[in-house]
Amino acid sequence: MSLSDSQKTDLLFKQSMGVANSAPNKQFYEQPLRAAPIVLPEGIWTDSVHIPNTPPVMNNGDVYGGVIRRWVDLPLALVAGSTQAFTAPQLKNIIPFNYGDGVSYNYQIKGNGVNVLFGQNDWVLQNNVLTFYGGLSGIQMPITISFYEYIGQFGVGLTDGANLDFGTF
Repeated sequence: MSLSDSQKTDLLFKQSMGVANSAPNKQFYEQPLRAAPIVLPEGIWTDSVHIPNTPPVMNNGDVYGGVIRRWVDLPLALVAGSTQAFTAPQLKNIIPFNYGDGVSYNYQIKGNGVNVLFGQNDWVLQNNVLTFYGGLSGIQMPITISFYEYIGQFGVGLTDGANLDFGTF
């Protein structure tokens, strides 16, 4: 028996959101296990070991340990040509909602100051774009987001010219 198209889609979507499809009947944000995607060296957060499991109390623009910046109620702009996708230049290197203890880095989306919860209007935040797949019914402008941004170093951390030895394949 092979996977159906909807099962494949569900699997790929959950994989792209960084979670394992260990509970196929649950939404991506309800999945109990994370799944790490393949990452190129320039996408490696070198200082990620300094990100605490639970973030400290931070105000908008605050920086902690040179590795995280807090954004609170950052206004989002409609993506050109879209009616339900939003972005902002600061919407990058977002610490995933399920990082650390699994709840403390959760994003907070608001429409005109009212919380928009996971599952409501089927919104997804991916690759610096917040998309409401269920449309904007019941959500008023402006759309804002609160999140934690990784601002540490990137790369494999080799600055002395050392060579990596990956062994024999």
